[in-house]
Amino acid sequence: MFNNEKRPFHRLLALHCYSSFNNARLKQQEFLLNDEDLNNVVFYVENLLNISFDSHKRENVTQWLYHNPVGPGASLLQSQI
Repeated sequence: MFNNEKRPFHRLLALHCYSSFNNARLKQQEFLLNDEDLNNVVFYVENLLNISFDSHKRENVTQWLYHNPVGPGASLLQSQI
């Protein structure tokens, strides 16, 4: 998955950020993902957070991702917070 040219790791993180917003389904088109891919990617990143961090650290990382969106349209998302 990390070597997949169509979905490099930074896109996984960006997609995780977008999953926190109501327009995640619209953003999935930018990443050329179908519904199954979207759900798998979000689950993959959330699973990494659950495995890699205790609950306090996971909350800090999740909040950072929420307040620091990346990728196309990130400035628009940041202005909505």
